[in-house]
Amino acid sequence: LAASLPPNPGINEWFPPANTIFARLRDAHVDWRNGGTKADTVLNQFVFILQDDATLAPVQIQVSSASSLEIDGYADARFISGEKEIESIDGLKPMQWFRVRVLENPAFNYAYKSLGSRANRMLNSGRVGFAWLGSHMGDVSTLKPSAEVRFKGGQNNTWTWTWLLLTRSLRSCPRQDAACI
Repeated sequence: LAASLPPNPGINEWFPPANTIFARLRDAHVDWRNGGTKADTVLNQFVFILQDDATLAPVQIQVSSASSLEIDGYADARFISGEKEIESIDGLKPMQWFRVRVLENPAFNYAYKSLGSRANRMLNSGRVGFAWLGSHMGDVSTLKPSAEVRFKGGQNNTWTWTWLLLTRSLRSCPRQDAACI
């Protein structure tokens, strides 16, 4: 990484690639930042969200079982956003899309080796909205800028990856209040 940097690199040239390298380790015990740094302070003025283009708010999802659980079997997941059931995202089943675009993408720092643990954390945070502090992001260049969402019943929507500049301190926001951003 150091050899690839230009002289006097900007924060955007070294911080996200460094985060990406450590995010790929998927190890909760390894964190190169070790507390609040000046880079964290600058980057935490920005939040990276998955935005619902219809509402301009962070995408929120709820997941429940679409069928009854069978012994030695499984239940089909039912993804709800905006009180509508999601049929597909960019042509993929919802969990497949989240797995490929979020859980396996090193841009997102889910520090668990187990895909199941990463999925549990992601789905839990999805209830309040998909948003990450800037200092927790890696290289986002691998992300497709938007996703076409198809709901059961035929409605369509677009979700877009968006950077927001915070206009107030997160410390003044109630915990897990996506509307406060």
